[in-house]
Amino acid sequence: MDSATSSARPERRNRRLLRLRTLLIAVNLIILATVILGFWTARFYESELLRQTEIELHQQGELVRATFMEALDASALSDARLSHPITDEDADGEDDGRRDEQPNKRLNIHRARLYPPSPLPEPGMPVEAPIAEAGDRAHRILGRAWTREKGSVSVVERRGVVIASTNATVGASIANRREIHDALTGRASRILRRCDITPSAERSERCLVLTLPIVHEGRVLGAVLLSQAPLGQLTALALHARVVVVWLVVIVVAMIVQLWYTSQLIVTPINELIAQSERLARGERESLEVLDRPITLEVERLSEAVVAMARALDERAEYIRAFASNVSHEFKTPLSSIRGSVELLEDLGDTMPPADRERFLGMIDRHAERLQRLVGRLMELARADVERPGSIATSPAPTLKALAERFRAEGMSIALDLDGLGDATTAMRGVTLDTVIGNLVSNARQHVGPEVQLQIRARIEGDNVLIEVEDDGLGISEANRERIFTPFFTTARDHGGTGVGLSIVAALVRAHDGSVTLPDGLPTRFQVRLPRWLS
Repeated sequence: MDSATSSARPERRNRRLLRLRTLLIAVNLIILATVILGFWTARFYESELLRQTEIELHQQGELVRATFMEALDASALSDARLSHPITDEDADGEDDGRRDEQPNKRLNIHRARLYPPSPLPEPGMPVEAPIAEAGDRAHRILGRAWTREKGSVSVVERRGVVIASTNATVGASIANRREIHDALTGRASRILRRCDITPSAERSERCLVLTLPIVHEGRVLGAVLLSQAPLGQLTALALHARVVVVWLVVIVVAMIVQLWYTSQLIVTPINELIAQSERLARGERESLEVLDRPITLEVERLSEAVVAMARALDERAEYIRAFASNVSHEFKTPLSSIRGSVELLEDLGDTMPPADRERFLGMIDRHAERLQRLVGRLMELARADVERPGSIATSPAPTLKALAERFRAEGMSIALDLDGLGDATTAMRGVTLDTVIGNLVSNARQHVGPEVQLQIRARIEGDNVLIEVEDDGLGISEANRERIFTPFFTTARDHGGTGVGLSIVAALVRAHDGSVTLPDGLPTRFQVRLPRWLS
């Protein structure tokens, strides 16, 4: 049955297929990448809202600064008492940890330091008349033009006293704020603070604070402070609801298409596989073929296994039909002879000569013995089909020695050569090896005769143990070589042959992952190869 088993296995196609695990990992990675991309997009969008707020504040600050300079008299600009020189506190090159707060750096809302809410204003001090007048005019303009949505803006003079504001008390000092301190040294800055008011869904809890120094000819007259919370993401998205809805629809549709396509890739070949299995269950095995588009390697292998199983079932069924036919033929001949002899003895027993009666009784005995022998062989063949390798290492040498002695005691001439075997072991148990080699010896005696000269040799051949059984007969014809392992094929039926012995040998050797072969030419030499037990 080894040829039947190999032919039942469908030829594997040379094509590159995804593993099901790879496909599922790829789908999950795409979903994960989509989530990560969405998270990154949200962070990027939040940073862009901050950047937009910064640009707006900078433009507004330039406008306020220009308004204040326009309101200031020309004589005040030349009065050194109303200003002080720009100071450079970072000239020593030390890093004070505020690089991100400089206007020429892009502010990262997720990495920049978040300062606490602004400290409360402190009592101020008198302001010079020119500065107070300019601040008063700027204050009136801010009151008319500024709204709460734009945040807050304050103008301070050179000491940090508020001279115009939309929310702080004019006359109070806010010099205690670090951003004001930076601006009064001539350096623009921006920082993030927690908002002074309770954050809402429309605005972020972070407020961007921008300070711009008011400088004239290298001297600082004061500073402009602007503060505003960027729009919240939901509020900003609501302003572009149509675009957002379109993108959401596109993303959802893309995800649905991806999931549908992935499910089709997996479900379609599995459904085809289910249909194959159902046809197999109905007995429609002739039309089963490996799936043309299995998509994944696992489905292809499963399809190959189903097709191989169908072919194996067909071949097994054919084997059973042929086996049953051969068994019935083998049983029919002796049974017919026994039945005929019994009928003759029943009809003519009283008048039949003693010699004829003895001849018919002998015939019944011989055929009964043949049937008994045939039943025994069939039982051995059945056990051989389910034989499995042993679980311990077994040396062939003791079994071969005992077998040679047993047949020598029956008058056979057997030469035994175990010099090349050494201490090699196999997984075939001694009783099984005795059956294999004993059948080969009995086969030689049936075909050549009791005077046959036999040689049994055993040696190591690579990873195998090779056992050869050689006789001095006339050999086997080419026509019969291809059929010698076929059940019930024999040319020695007249000498008691059943045609099952060599089938038993092949089945037992195959069950131990070995092989039995008959090389061409003379002398007739059966070669049994069994895998060595390698520790």
